[in-house]
Amino acid sequence: MTRPLLLLAAFAACGDDLASYDLYDAEPSEFRTLTLWVQPHDELPPDLARAACASWRPEGVLCETVPDPSEALVRIHAYEGECVEREDGTYALGHATVGGGIVLEIACLRKFGGTPISEEVLWPTVAHEVGHQLGIWHHVPTDCDDPETRTHPERGPVCGPALMNPMMRRGLMGMLYLDHLAYELRDQDLSVLRLAPHEGCTFTASD
Repeated sequence: MTRPLLLLAAFAACGDDLASYDLYDAEPSEFRTLTLWVQPHDELPPDLARAACASWRPEGVLCETVPDPSEALVRIHAYEGECVEREDGTYALGHATVGGGIVLEIACLRKFGGTPISEEVLWPTVAHEVGHQLGIWHHVPTDCDDPETRTHPERGPVCGPALMNPMMRRGLMGMLYLDHLAYELRDQDLSVLRLAPHEGCTFTASD
């Protein structure tokens, strides 16, 4: 079986101005727990990784860190190799493989986020890679003319600003509406949550 590997990249000329985003919010009727292991590293705080993972809470995802990688659905590793510019002029910040693996490129994250790596860079990177592990094994193009644009059956083309854009959006600390649509188009068979137990449901009523 092919194991997709997707990169989150950044341009060298990335500006420092942080955009203002209208985050998507919703209260789901049920939740599943995504267990997360973070390789011990001075610049990868587990609490920050858990909070970034929780960007997906509107989709019913609860995030919990565990001390043992064998107990985790998602495992975040730090790669300390050289930060290398790619042929298209971008730098890889992280990548994900089917089955729960996430690798963060520490040197490239430092290039854009300083030392220690700023939340404005680390948070959207972790949240983006977790999105892949939830089954969003595609990117949301910023340009609707992009041939990779997917179409939601009710909402039309899924393109524009999103956490799941292929380029990192500095300071985006949560999911946007287009990420919700991308989640609805996810491949559930390639989501780590297919192995996660239900954590209970909320039963509601209205007048």
